[in-house]
Amino acid sequence: SMIVNDAETRIQVGFLAPDNEQNEFWSGMGQFAKSVAEDLNIDLRIVYPSEGEMFEKEGRMLIDGLSEGAYFITLYEDARSHRLLQAAEARNIRSILINTDVVEKDRKRVGTPRQKLRHWIGHMHPDDVQAGHEMANLLFQHFEGPNAIRLIAINGDSNLQLDVDRRTGLQRRMTESPSATLHQVKEGKWQEATARAVALDLMQKYPKVNAIWAASDTMALGAIA
Repeated sequence: SMIVNDAETRIQVGFLAPDNEQNEFWSGMGQFAKSVAEDLNIDLRIVYPSEGEMFEKEGRMLIDGLSEGAYFITLYEDARSHRLLQAAEARNIRSILINTDVVEKDRKRVGTPRQKLRHWIGHMHPDDVQAGHEMANLLFQHFEGPNAIRLIAINGDSNLQLDVDRRTGLQRRMTESPSATLHQVKEGKWQEATARAVALDLMQKYPKVNAIWAASDTMALGAIA
């Protein structure tokens, strides 16, 4: 059944993506969110930053355009995300973080939902250590023995906790097969074109590579292009 909100009680949600609309993951997530919002009669506003440096500025503009009691959704990138949580708090806007954990060095200062910011009401993210481990494990299944695999790895951006965690998962899987080889890990910045360039560079550097671990679908597509 459809939930219908009348005009006076219509839920308002602002979503700040971490990348522009050309990013397939975030544009796809945005399209899904729009469909859900239409079904539930939610006033959804999505902002895709025009460039990385605009993340905080455009986030503040989004927050300023929301009504008191609305919801603000984004992910934790760095100290800019903390400042956005504080900006939402000052306007009595409820915040939810998704997709990635708070970076370890900021956890004491940022705290957890409702611990220091009353309107930061939730934080949802996957187990990225397990994800990194499982992605590596799927690669290992294609080889007859662990000593047969010679890997290069393309991570996203080491400033994000999910990158740290996925790389930790990869390294954990490598320790389970000491005879396997991980030549090098290099950042692809979550971009298909960057990952393609990284893969070409590493494969020239290590010509015996027979497997590529990538931290996201977008970068994997770039690596095999």
